[in-house]
Amino acid sequence: MAGAEDILGGVNPVKTVEDIVGGVEEWPTYILLHLIVDDPDGRVMQNVAAFLYGNDVSVEKAVDLYIACRGRQYAPRIREALWSWYKTWDGQPRGSQFAWYYNTKVKRVLWLNGRERCQVELVRPVVCIPEIGIQGAKNIGPVWWKELDKAIGLVRLKGAFEKKQL
Repeated sequence: MAGAEDILGGVNPVKTVEDIVGGVEEWPTYILLHLIVDDPDGRVMQNVAAFLYGNDVSVEKAVDLYIACRGRQYAPRIREALWSWYKTWDGQPRGSQFAWYYNTKVKRVLWLNGRERCQVELVRPVVCIPEIGIQGAKNIGPVWWKELDKAIGLVRLKGAFEKKQL
């Protein structure tokens, strides 16, 4: 996978997922905040899992990304939650409307459905994502923009981020 290695020669989780989903500049700002800033509670982890699952990121790559962005101290919690969500969704191929997520290919909020159902079901009424990418954090506050920009830069460079590096 060209370009997905960090400075230590390992696979870089941000670049790996960007190769699948598109650059972080195309991701909802709330997902970036969830990955970097927010406490990984049940709601936050479900949002992250739905975004990555819906955009065809494998559970292994999703877990690697989330842990690299949020920090190793959260690894057991993140690993358990993401594996559980993916297993639940994979186990219901005919299920519908599990969660909604932003699809980076169609640039719309879609329902996350079982694999045997329509994969491009728009959420109605239409849900708008107000902020996209790191730049979107400028509208939330300059502190968030600077923190996201620096954190994503560190994960891209080193393959991992620890809060003490900010």
